Amino acid sequence: MIGGNQVHELQGLSEMESWNLFQRMAFQAKERDDDLVALGKKIVKKCINVPLAIRVVESLLRGQSKSKWLSFYDKGLESVSERNDTLNRILKLSYDQLSPSLKTCFSYCAIFPKDWTINKQMLIWLWMAQGYIDFDNLGKEYFLIFLQRCFFQDVVDDEFGQIVCFKMHDLLHDIAEQVADDLSWSIHLKILPKSITKLVNLHTLDLHCCSRLENLPNDVSNLVDLSTLNVAGCDALSRMPRGIGMMNCLKNLGHFVVGVRGCSSSKQCFDGLEDLKHLNKLKGSLEIRIGVLKIAKFLKDGHSGGAYLRCMEQLKKIVIRFKKGKEYGRKEHEQALLEEMQPHHDIRKLELEGYHGETMPRWHGRGDNSTLFYLPNLVTLKIYKCCKLLSLPSEVAQLPHLKKLQLVELQNLEYVVNRDPETSGSGEGSSFSSLVELRFHVLPKLKGWWGRSESGLHAVNYLSF
Repeated sequence: MIGGNQVHELQGLSEMESWNLFQRMAFQAKERDDDLVALGKKIVKKCINVPLAIRVVESLLRGQSKSKWLSFYDKGLESVSERNDTLNRILKLSYDQLSPSLKTCFSYCAIFPKDWTINKQMLIWLWMAQGYIDFDNLGKEYFLIFLQRCFFQDVVDDEFGQIVCFKMHDLLHDIAEQVADDLSWSIHLKILPKSITKLVNLHTLDLHCCSRLENLPNDVSNLVDLSTLNVAGCDALSRMPRGIGMMNCLKNLGHFVVGVRGCSSSKQCFDGLEDLKHLNKLKGSLEIRIGVLKIAKFLKDGHSGGAYLRCMEQLKKIVIRFKKGKEYGRKEHEQALLEEMQPHHDIRKLELEGYHGETMPRWHGRGDNSTLFYLPNLVTLKIYKCCKLLSLPSEVAQLPHLKKLQLVELQNLEYVVNRDPETSGSGEGSSFSSLVELRFHVLPKLKGWWGRSESGLHAVNYLSF
């Protein structure tokens, strides 16, 4: 432990305390004989007065024969001399005694961060979803085995004395990471068990980077207290469940999918957008992946509710990605949809990818129809693979806080801005006044900045082509 400039090494138990802890838990009256006591003292000495090591060892030896005790000492501990090696060896020996199915369930626990409070029932359902166990009661039996072996600790009970959640010791978490083949089991999850929506008091459901997860349970909105549903990196998600907009406590989402697959009608896709509109407590960053044709056609036919992102004032970064697909009709449909995706004016980072419109959307300030790109606090603007885009609105050049501009793989871009800043209404001295990083890549038709004025670019200190 470190405090100020001094390092304080925490002391373990005394030899007497270590022995008392071990014998109280490991011995039964009929087993206590001189040979077993002598062997027990040798084993305790190898535990270097660390309570965790003592408790793990006694859980392995309790009720076992003298030959088992001798085998454990001879094969596992006799040659151990270093303190750290002792702890690791004891914990690894305890893991080695598990059955193959228990080993698999234990290694899965490495998906949780260290010192994470793990919900017992959710873990059992995740084991079931992975196919590690077939029924809930077996999961409860496995949990008790891990608890008795001291793999799990710091349990919290409900008012009825039932265990609700627990933690893993950091050293046991290290073992779980070591014995896992890799982290790929987390990305193999394709579907969550429907019963997970019974955890009505759940606050956090972290599914990030489960890249094969295809759907969330239809009744996920039952999780009324959920504040974090992290599906960032879940690239196989085809849609969001209907009614997710009713989750009034949801603040962290990371990823929203609409109209990619699984929408049987334009109205169904449009309903997904309506759910997005009501998630106005989201904060941090949000990536929106859009399968555009059905939705945009519905908007074009006059069914737009609009303002899907405009009330999300706590979002600081928004990424809008249009799914690849057929070219026919995409330009008009995507342009109509993007008009309705105006962020809150306090957004700091905006990324746009795969858009097929020739012009950027007309995002006005409230009561201001003259400003066509009203994002006054924008710091970073990245535009990728927008193959039809001809130029950016001149208002981009006048964004007072814009520091980073990246234009990548814009096959038809001719000019950075569509009007000479000198004629755009605020004078040439204000163009790109804060820009410090500029990146151009694969812009085969670029002719330059519009007109003769390129003022403000003297501030750029990173330029990439």
